[in-house]
Amino acid sequence: MRPRGAVVFSIIVLAVMGCGRKLPPLPPEEPDPVEIVSVDVSQGEVTVTVRCAAPGGEVILLGKPNDDCPACTDDLIPKDAVDLREPGEIMLKDSSPVSEYMVYRVSLTFKSSQWLTEPRVVRF
Repeated sequence: MRPRGAVVFSIIVLAVMGCGRKLPPLPPEEPDPVEIVSVDVSQGEVTVTVRCAAPGGEVILLGKPNDDCPACTDDLIPKDAVDLREPGEIMLKDSSPVSEYMVYRVSLTFKSSQWLTEPRVVRF
């Protein structure tokens, strides 16, 4: 009788653990307002294709020579800028890279907010 009672008790405990209110699924995340789609290097010029999801604002290509900290934002220099009128893809260019390895980021400034993409390291 004892083993049978333990089995019944275990089944009841497992059934109760499976019951209850389930959490609803998370809502889909909003896309980043700006992201780097691709980086192309040709004839000593870097062309960065950027997808912008938010209309308005200024999109700036920032670059710096690669050093010990590609994620650091201290030495970033503006290379190209475009005033964004509508969402879509735009191309930004760096016509004079200063190093064999360069780190690029894109910044979107909208009113008082600023968004910065993840760094992309490019080798020439």
